Parts: sequence; C-alpha cells; structure tokens
Amino acid sequence: MEVSAVVSPVDAIVLAGDRGAARAVAGVTNKALLALGGHSLLQRVLLALGQVAHIRSITVVGPEAQLADTVANTPLATPVLLLEQEDTAYQNFWKAFTRLTQGSGENPDRQVLVLGADMPLISRAEIDEFLARCAERPLDYCVGMSAEQALQRFYPRDGRPGIHMRYLHLAEASLRLNNLHLVRPLRVENRAYIEDIYGFRYQRDFRNMLRTARDLLSQQGIGWRALYLYLMLQLAEVGHQLGWKALWRFARRKVRQEEVEGIASAVLRTRAGIVETTLGGCAIDVDNDRDYAVLQERWEEFSRPPPLPGEN
Repeated sequence: MEVSAVVSPVDAIVLAGDRGAARAVAGVTNKALLALGGHSLLQRVLLALGQVAHIRSITVVGPEAQLADTVANTPLATPVLLLEQEDTAYQNFWKAFTRLTQGSGENPDRQVLVLGADMPLISRAEIDEFLARCAERPLDYCVGMSAEQALQRFYPRDGRPGIHMRYLHLAEASLRLNNLHLVRPLRVENRAYIEDIYGFRYQRDFRNMLRTARDLLSQQGIGWRALYLYLMLQLAEVGHQLGWKALWRFARRKVRQEEVEGIASAVLRTRAGIVETTLGGCAIDVDNDRDYAVLQERWEEFSRPPPLPGEN
C-alpha cells in the first residue's frame, strides 16, 4: 500500500500491562507473552511497528521483569524503550507520553500511536493504512475501527470454531474497535475520562452497562441524547446477536456516525472521530481462553492477509 507523504513521523506506545484489570489467558497472567505461530504477541506487535517507516520510536509499558527478554531479543532498527507499568492502562499511557516529551517542551500537536500488546494479526499494511487515513481528517483523536465485512473471515464456518465479536452498529456500518488510536494528548482536555471508558470496556458485564449509562447521563447538555444513542446501540447489538434483523435495523438507523463522533468530541472536549481500516487484523485481540484456542487452531488460515482493496 502506498502511504501518503502527508503522514508525519509518530512515536508508538504499546500498552503491555495493567495491574488493575489484567485477565489471565491460558494460565498466562500477561497476554503479551502468549505465543502464536512461533512468536509472542508482543513480538508480533513490535515486529509490525518496526516495519512502518513513519514510526519514530516505540515505548513499551508493562512488567519490566517479565518483558525485558522479549523486548531485548526482538530484532528492530526502531529504538525501543521499556518502562515499568503502573496500576491502570491510562496511567501506563500517560507515563510513556510524559517520558517521550521530557526536555522537548509542551507541543500540543504532538501525536502518538497507542495500541495494545495482544494483537496477533497486526500488520505493517494495516498500520500504514490507519496512519494514512488519519492524515486525511482534521482530528485530534482518531479511533481505529473495522467494518464487520472485513471481520467475517474470523467467524465460525464449515464446522470450525470462530471468534464472536461485538460491534458498534451505526446507520452507515457495523464497526468494531481495532485497537489503534492516534491521539494528540494535549489537545484532549478531558483525557482522564478515557480511563473511565477503558474501565467499562467489557460491555457484556451488565454492571459496566449501568455505569456507562450513568456516566453518559451526567454529561452536561448532551446526557439524555447520549444515553438514548447508547441504548439504541445496545438494542442493535442484541438484535445482531440473536438474529432479530428487524430490531437490528430499527435500532441502528437511529445512530449516525457523525452524531456519535460529535458526542465523543463533546465528552472528551476535543476533535474525535472514527477512522476505518479495511484489513481487520488489528481488531482481533486475545481476551479469553476460547479466542486463544480458536487462533491456535486456525492460525495458518487467519494469518494469511486478505488482499488489499483493488488487488486481485
């Protein structure tokens, strides 16, 4: 894929630890150390980032004692710094950003690429695509997503197990977070709220749904509208999961991408928006034993990249 010349060099922050919300998978406390296809998940992320011409440096935040050998033994030309983790993912992010900006003064337009360490299907091509599409939009916080069409190859098929996913069902498309974030942190006035959002990310947990609804309702001037859209998103997901197409179509038609972006921008007090990638691999992370087992069983199939749009 040809990357536009307007893409600026950017530092990458890899979040490879979270004491407060870490969930063991396959008996491994830190998912970054799980192995697939002969490499740990962290190595796969580092190797992909190392192939991206616009990545200036990589900062990994996690348990140093566990990750030091992996980082040291991953051959990269890109400079890599490993920092000890804090209690939450947001604290880890802010620690890395603070280290990156030491001695350089406060530049509100400095961007960083933020991503997790448990993305086994990450690729240079998808990172390049994301950065190029971010450069096309005047945003301070680009949230990466991929459409359901790009992710259907990971579904169960022909008697083989697959990965079940939740989506943000908008009028325009059903989208899933792809774990890529390009952000100007100093342009996000309410950036501390990101920590709350991250804490409520497991939306299958009814308590998290209630907490999310409560927080949205408390937003000055947009609370009721934000809550209504959130309820429509939840109804659309119920319809999608149960195969109730009428409910799915009814609810998703009520939620337009432009309005979702507007509410996110108002809550975070920044210019936030969705940036879609077409490859879909970055949307696959390892959250539980079942998904890890599926990835092991279908690794050869899943790890073959799909053709880029326009390619045969």
